[in-house]
Amino acid sequence: MMDVTCIKNQHVAKALENATILNRLLRIAIQNDDLETILEGALDELLSVSWLSLLPKGGIFLVDETQRNLRLTASRNLSPALHTLCARVPFGHCLCGRAALRARTQHASCVDHRHETVFEGMEPHGHYNLPIIAAGKVIGVLVVYLPDGHDRDDQEIEFLESVCDALALLIKLKQREAALQASRDALQEHLNNINLEKTYLEQHAEELVVTAEEQAALREKAEALEAKARHLALHDPLTDLPNRRYFQELCIKNFEKDPGPHAILFIDIDGFKGVNDSHGHDAGDELLCRIAQRLSRSLCHSDFAARFGGDEFAVFLHAIPSAETAERVATRIVEALKRPFGLERDIRCQIGASIGVALWPDHGQDFDSVIKAADKAMYHVKERGKNGVQLAGVPVLAAAGE
Repeated sequence: MMDVTCIKNQHVAKALENATILNRLLRIAIQNDDLETILEGALDELLSVSWLSLLPKGGIFLVDETQRNLRLTASRNLSPALHTLCARVPFGHCLCGRAALRARTQHASCVDHRHETVFEGMEPHGHYNLPIIAAGKVIGVLVVYLPDGHDRDDQEIEFLESVCDALALLIKLKQREAALQASRDALQEHLNNINLEKTYLEQHAEELVVTAEEQAALREKAEALEAKARHLALHDPLTDLPNRRYFQELCIKNFEKDPGPHAILFIDIDGFKGVNDSHGHDAGDELLCRIAQRLSRSLCHSDFAARFGGDEFAVFLHAIPSAETAERVATRIVEALKRPFGLERDIRCQIGASIGVALWPDHGQDFDSVIKAADKAMYHVKERGKNGVQLAGVPVLAAAGE
């Protein structure tokens, strides 16, 4: 239990750090500095996040609508060569240009063919390139550097996209403030030459009182981002199901509140790798989301599902009458997942599921013991042909129709 407590504390610390960084980004927006200085401060905050696997350098581009390209506006620790080569980046060029053109996050684990801007002495590295979007329109791009060979991490991307949401707010706010200041300057110049009537001055004074309202909106957005950060710490970013840590917390609460018996189903998807390899990661991600939806529809209101990562899922069955009931639910899930899935781009695929079933307290007095028993039963299904159900301690039951 000490290891579980340690892991729980680490996740809580991570969620609190995420919320703190997002709050700091929003507070930066109300400082009386120019946009470049504020964006450099935002980069410093982002690069200080302890759990992100980032190299200590990055940049923020803003869109130049007149030339339809990106202008490097703020940076940290970029080489002089990059400052020259990347001062202006056309849409569609290199990873930053692709992020702006497609309005989608780009990931590269190394300097691949998409990294069209290269120079002598450039060290191996990877990238996340994330579009900064406001009101459905790309207004900039955030680029951060990764160690060479660093794989795509959904939790990192989810947090960085939240950072981009905060950046979009502060960029639009500062642009509005700049526009307001330009209006004030123009008004002052006009007043120096013409004696305006009092009513005209009052009208324009009301138009200029905008930033206080936008600061209130920023505070509301900060509270929403804090809630989002707490949700992200407890849920799988792809399917929005509880993650393993939250699943464990919910199970333990049910163990403590109700003497049971309860059941845990450990589910491994059969055939998922083939779909991923044949149709790509986007199709694989869509399939995982569809699997999560079917799992949830197969359960009663007191039961719940979770995604542990990859193609592994789990289900908690509350206060089941018998082991046979748990096996029937598991078999129903196998049958539901065997039905073909229709994905985007007219992709149709068929998978299966190997499910191990364990009961609390019959197969263990704590969460770890029960989940291990269910995991072991699932592997027996795998060894005997996959696509079936097995209760811990008894022979495997083949899925209906096999």
